Amino acid sequence: MKIYLFVAEDGEAAQNLIREGQERGFVARLYIGDEAESVNLRLTYDVTTRPAVLVTLEDGSYVQMWQGRLPTISELNYAVQGR
Repeated sequence: MKIYLFVAEDGEAAQNLIREGQERGFVARLYIGDEAESVNLRLTYDVTTRPAVLVTLEDGSYVQMWQGRLPTISELNYAVQGR
């Protein structure tokens, strides 16, 4: 699984989610602002608002997405482990 976090600016909530995910063995990529890779991923997966979290399979297949809010660690855990 791949986990992508998209935020307009770095903040405590995003850092907490990343930390809690790491404690469960998840590796997440944090995108802050509008760097080229972030924009390309957001266009590919139709991410229209931030904050957003996208979970994909290793091959890029869509699994789950949250937009306008960050998921709880329980929600993220279910998306990653429940597949």
